[in-house]
Amino acid sequence: MTQRMHLDQFLLEQARNQGAHVIEGTSVQKIHEKNDSVFIEDSGGKIYRSALLIGADGANSIVARNLQLNDGIQREIALESEIALPREIMYKWNDSIEIDLFSIWCGYGWIFPKQDHISIGVGGPQRFFKQIKEYNSAYLSQNKISEYPKIRFSGHALPIRKGFAPLTKG
Repeated sequence: MTQRMHLDQFLLEQARNQGAHVIEGTSVQKIHEKNDSVFIEDSGGKIYRSALLIGADGANSIVARNLQLNDGIQREIALESEIALPREIMYKWNDSIEIDLFSIWCGYGWIFPKQDHISIGVGGPQRFFKQIKEYNSAYLSQNKISEYPKIRFSGHALPIRKGFAPLTKG
């Protein structure tokens, strides 16, 4: 019997095993620095103090926004589809992800399995929008899933850090 574990859950367990204090069921509202500490206010108004804060909160990071770490970010473009696949095809993706590099200049593709569907998308420089749109169609075809109905299709800004823009503060 194969034990399945999702990437986010795996990373959370690794952090706990290293001594991280995990607080669930709330969200971060505000963050600020003072002296050698970081102060985090949650959705319930409770304030936490820490010497270290790691912002592993995604492309639209509240950590980066509140600590002015977005100054070195440029916005490029991503096209993404959420697609429900038949069980036998979903099984192939249960414990895999795919990152497709170098199929398009300065861009990439991805496939991430979710609970009952996959997220498949491509991204790259906005100035290559036409090529990215073509790459998206080709990527769906290449993976033999273009004929399945999309649950959702979206285009969104893809934050890319410029040059040596800082990743840390304080």
